[in-house]
Amino acid sequence: MFLPTENAISQVVIKRLGARWFAGVIFGSFVALFLLATAQGPDLVEQYNINCTRIFTFINIGALLLVTIVSATEIPYDISGRVLLIILSKPIRRYQYITGKFFGLIAVGAIYAIICSIFAYIVLAMNNSAASLTFFSPVLMIVLRVLAIAGLATMLSSSFSEVPTIAGCICGIIFSFGINVVALMLLKSDMPTTYKVMASPILYVMPSLNNLASPPSALADLIMGRARDLSLVTDASIDALFDAQSQPLFYAVFYAVTYALIFLGAAIMLFSKSEKVE
Repeated sequence: MFLPTENAISQVVIKRLGARWFAGVIFGSFVALFLLATAQGPDLVEQYNINCTRIFTFINIGALLLVTIVSATEIPYDISGRVLLIILSKPIRRYQYITGKFFGLIAVGAIYAIICSIFAYIVLAMNNSAASLTFFSPVLMIVLRVLAIAGLATMLSSSFSEVPTIAGCICGIIFSFGINVVALMLLKSDMPTTYKVMASPILYVMPSLNNLASPPSALADLIMGRARDLSLVTDASIDALFDAQSQPLFYAVFYAVTYALIFLGAAIMLFSKSEKVE
């Protein structure tokens, strides 16, 4: 059960979605999604898949940027406006304050992703007979990425002002995406399979905008001390790692929660020692 103190603090963050600026964000997103969803092509199924990819890329990036901007104007504002001193004068501990902000940011990103996904699906269903309810399956992956980035945003905003927080989150998103692209290039190259398996951990350095995949079995064997002959791993098994239909949901959740907890733990530790709130 969600603790009352953390829930109250998270509600403060969520209530910001009632402001006019969020209505403007939603309106602008709806316009962009309408244009993406109504793009036409000679093949309905192929065009539907292309539109879905573009739509969820837009929603993904939009949700992450929204979490970044909201986080940069939450904790830093409370500190600079001395609102935090009033909050902490009540029976509220610093870790409760940080945890509440963290859950509020998750809710902000999730609400945005769900609203935009429902709108995009309605437009798709009205314009393309190939639309189906499987459209919503990537929404969970977006929420998991929001979970991880919310942790990073909370950590940065608990120690820095608005601009460094935004810059740090954007750099983190780009860096994680870049790492994933490099790993995909290596694993799809003509290099020997042994080296591909050795390079596969690059995929899991940070959560990516592309995917949160399950770990390669060979890598898991190495980590668990059950080393196998890496030469037995075929290129086909490497390619299978990137089949979205074969990626267990458990591992996607595991990685997202792991990153979020690491960032949240760092945020609590840094905030508890911060002199800005004295």
